[in-house]
Amino acid sequence: MLKIENVTVKTKGDTEASDITLLNDVCMDVGEGEAIVLNGKNGSGKSSLLSAIMGHPNYQISEGSLTVNNIKINLNNTLASAQAGIYITMQSVPEIEGVSLIQLLHKAINKQEYNNQNKIRSQMGILDLNKELNGYCEEFGIDKSFIQRDLNYKMSGGEKKQCELLHMLALRPKYVLLDEIDSGVDRESIDKIYNVVNYMITNFLTGFIIVSHHTDVSKYTTVSAVYDIEDQKVKIVNK
Repeated sequence: MLKIENVTVKTKGDTEASDITLLNDVCMDVGEGEAIVLNGKNGSGKSSLLSAIMGHPNYQISEGSLTVNNIKINLNNTLASAQAGIYITMQSVPEIEGVSLIQLLHKAINKQEYNNQNKIRSQMGILDLNKELNGYCEEFGIDKSFIQRDLNYKMSGGEKKQCELLHMLALRPKYVLLDEIDSGVDRESIDKIYNVVNYMITNFLTGFIIVSHHTDVSKYTTVSAVYDIEDQKVKIVNK
């Protein structure tokens, strides 16, 4: 279980006095193979919360704790959440010329601390990874050319989101924070996204925290709980 307990999120200013509190006393949890939804108005703090969970340098968790399967995450280590098996899809992803998607994923898989028990996968060769990615492309209708193309370079928003689906499938994180991955895409792409979500829930027992302004998530996947952010507080509205 990914457990968020009594968390306060602040922006990081030049001094402690200039920090601004965004969220107070946040409590949420998502279990293995579950999906929960996080709602709220624009600017309410949804993306800020997800970024703070991932150790983004512009935010800090000043109080509270995060645990993955009862192991506490070191909030002073900006990479600790990723190393514990948490992955975030970003609304705006960087374009990296000269590094292909498969090169990045191959390096990442071989550095996964949360996957060290699976020695076969953590030492996967790049040809085996290429075969696996091609299989996912066929199964989910993703363009195979993305595998060899430079990472997000000169890609449309929809193409970048499809690449993120390949990231998720290859990395097999324990928990995924979906930050409006369905924003600006058509109905066919939304179907494709949730086909991957449901596949990962079923096959990898991945847990999802889903932020979406545009989709009734419950039409596409089973939702265990719905949370709302309002006035710097997160409250559960349906479970």
